[in-house]
Amino acid sequence: MYLKALVIIVCTLGLLAAAPHPGHAAGPAQLGFAPSASHAAPGATVAIDVTVADVTGLGGYDLQLSFDPAVLRLGSLQDSGFVASSGNLVTCVPATIDNSTGHAVAACFTIPLFSSSPGAAATTPVPVIHASFVALRPGSSTLSLAGSDLKDAAGGLIPVTVSAGSVDVAPAAAAAPSPTGSAPSATSQAPTASPTADRTPAATSFADVSATATPPSTPAGASAAATVAA
Repeated sequence: MYLKALVIIVCTLGLLAAAPHPGHAAGPAQLGFAPSASHAAPGATVAIDVTVADVTGLGGYDLQLSFDPAVLRLGSLQDSGFVASSGNLVTCVPATIDNSTGHAVAACFTIPLFSSSPGAAATTPVPVIHASFVALRPGSSTLSLAGSDLKDAAGGLIPVTVSAGSVDVAPAAAAAPSPTGSAPSATSQAPTASPTADRTPAATSFADVSATATPPSTPAGASAAATVAA
């Protein structure tokens, strides 16, 4: 009888040990970026959130953010307040940003002595950090969260899978010049033919002229003079 009870106790303890932590989701939590891919022109500000999903019992984080300092400059990292939304007492350490190496660290944690909630929970992505970058020059920068940790309200580690992001910086496309004058009409007017004078002379009617010319009349005085001389 005692042996049977002992077997039951051992089996029960084994099942409890194999079960997931009651404050954690069954699978690993997800850390990523929103938007996962951004595009900007040099000099523009790029707002990106670090998000968490598929998590329960979230009590803190230790985020490691890496980027290309030749393409981007990180201006700020701000906690979104999601961890503290559980009602627990949460303390955040001021973010450390090194733009010469392209690395930043941000951390928050729950103080267990003054906390009773199991922690924050989310199934769809919600922001935990607001990041603000400035695009420096054309190029592409990968955003990495490698080395980041999530913690429960008691300080234990929560399994997590991280996804990378990216920012592409390119000059803005030059605007096409607008036309300043009206386009000429596509229809050209055919030249009007100038009237041509009729070069064919009009038929002229002439009176019939006799072929025999009438000799001029001889003056009377001249005829008499010719007779005397004879």
